Amino acid sequence: MSQLLNARYQILQLLSANAVCESYLAADVTDSNSLYYIVKKLFLRSQDEQVLNHARILLESEIETLQELAQTQEQIQELFTYWEENRDFYVVQEYIPGNPLSLEIGKGKILQEKAVISIVSEILKILEFIHHHGVIHQNLKPTNIIQSHLDGQLVLVDFGGIRKAIHHIGRSEYMPIEQLHGKTRFNSDIYALGIIAIAALTGKSAKEIAGINSPKHFLTGEIIWQHYNRKVSANLARIINKMVRLDYRHRYQSASEVLKDIQSPQNKSFFWNFQPPEKVNIVLLSGIISFILVGIFSWFLVAPRDIEHAKIIYEQGADKYQQANYQGAIESLTQAIKLNPDYAQAYNQRGDAFYRLENYEKAQSDSSEAIRLNPKDANAYYDRGFTLYTLSNYNGAIADFSQAIAIDSTNADAYYARGLARSQIKEKQGAIEDFNQAIAINSDYAAAYLERAKIFRRQGKKLEAIKEFDEAIALKPDNPEYYYERGLANFQINQRQSAKKDFSKTIELDSKHVKAYLMRGDVYSESGDTQKAYTDYNQAFLLDDKFPDTYIHWGNFRLRNNDIEAAIKDFQKAIQLDPKDPSAYNYRGNAYLAKGLYQNAVNDYTKAIELNPNYALAYYNRGLVRTDLGKIPDAIEDFEKAAQFFQDKGEEASYNDAIAKLKSLRPQP
Repeated sequence: MSQLLNARYQILQLLSANAVCESYLAADVTDSNSLYYIVKKLFLRSQDEQVLNHARILLESEIETLQELAQTQEQIQELFTYWEENRDFYVVQEYIPGNPLSLEIGKGKILQEKAVISIVSEILKILEFIHHHGVIHQNLKPTNIIQSHLDGQLVLVDFGGIRKAIHHIGRSEYMPIEQLHGKTRFNSDIYALGIIAIAALTGKSAKEIAGINSPKHFLTGEIIWQHYNRKVSANLARIINKMVRLDYRHRYQSASEVLKDIQSPQNKSFFWNFQPPEKVNIVLLSGIISFILVGIFSWFLVAPRDIEHAKIIYEQGADKYQQANYQGAIESLTQAIKLNPDYAQAYNQRGDAFYRLENYEKAQSDSSEAIRLNPKDANAYYDRGFTLYTLSNYNGAIADFSQAIAIDSTNADAYYARGLARSQIKEKQGAIEDFNQAIAINSDYAAAYLERAKIFRRQGKKLEAIKEFDEAIALKPDNPEYYYERGLANFQINQRQSAKKDFSKTIELDSKHVKAYLMRGDVYSESGDTQKAYTDYNQAFLLDDKFPDTYIHWGNFRLRNNDIEAAIKDFQKAIQLDPKDPSAYNYRGNAYLAKGLYQNAVNDYTKAIELNPNYALAYYNRGLVRTDLGKIPDAIEDFEKAAQFFQDKGEEASYNDAIAKLKSLRPQP
């Protein structure tokens, strides 16, 4: 590239470069004042002429609008011109000598509350101005807020409309969900500013605050941050929490609203300041008139007063919920509902708190009332759906999640939740489609990859399952459960070394993961490393001696080492702890078979099948015993069932084995 752009701008320094654009510090050689400028080279991803024309129109409009705004608001970076060269766009921007807020925010440094309020207030005033003129910044983050060396004022730079013109909508933890879906709103900027405020108050990066692995509430998904700095005043925390609500409808709707609250820290309404008039000595007629006036006054004032008071109490309840004080949240939200019995949002929030306290009946009741009051609230359907799911009412949950999706088709969580419910009722294809849709909406949805992988594993598509587990782990590398699930898939395809690594990683991340010790013990046992297997099984026992699976794994270990009596005792203990576990009966049947107690074995396999009519291995094992007992027709029936269920699960080797048994038993033509 020539060092002279457009025969005018001399490149002095490359400031940044990525797949979307390159930024240069440049000087205008035609200007005797030698002013500095920022020149951005934007790469258009498409070479389609129609797309290019559309980009030109949008770019011209954006530059014209920002030029006009910058003439009356000096805290907006000015845009001067643009040109096109080799199907790339070049934009010339004002150079602001100063430091970006990124030098102070999100780098571990905690700013004083007063300083944060000052920064937020100054930016809100700029947002108030640009929003009034129909412009959304769309790219608000500390690197795009410059504190000028000239006067100390904050200047907003690098408006997102420029990138949008070239059809690039980036991803950033400062962006709310609706913006990531291409539906940017004015209060999307308010969300971004809220994240900036949290970063300033906590010293945490945006990724730590709002990233995929950041702390969030299980049900609402709302950001949890106050534990990073408990010195933040309750009033400021309440304002910021409202700025960063996931649902834009529950967020502040304008910069003016936030300014009003943040500039009045106590947020007192006229209700709190109202003083009754002095008493006067009046006649009875005056008393009657006063009674009438009070009635009129109550009609026009008390109801609105109660509604405003209810909002204040609701915010207090929401703050308590954010701090995991669920009982306190319920008390505040109940008070808000008493003041405003039609407060749908308060019912829904209280339902969430009841859910967290495992009072599912009241959680369901509150969600239902929220739906009655506001039938268009997707969140209320979603919350009730999760309560029904927890209560094992999967069809009811599916109906609610479907309604949430009908109201808001961009809700990835609703698709994910419906996928979970469909998976429970064996609607595997429907579940996969829901997880696919959740991932299409949010490509970083690790849990959706995980659940899709589990279905693939159950279908016998083990390599596909491992690929999905890999995706989930790449997104959440610190989640022990993801390694454990991948370990199971590797174990099933006899990749023992990979399975051992996954189970070891699980234990590294969670030293109390009983199942990981048991499975790693199985790997060691099948590899002939008896001592290490014993150590892992024993550790699992020490962690939880009431867990039935511990005794099942112990029993299988002892059975492999010909300690049949001890194995039978282990399986009996597992059955005692969980009489409805079919696998315990199946494995005890194996032990009885090894001891030569054929009828006992048949009885146990039959019990296992009674508990799980689709238990392929129990049918297969019973078929083996019946073959030895000469009950060929019964054995054939068992192997037919086993073959069917092995095939349904995608277990090809076991299916072929069952078919081979059938061929050996059936008369040859």
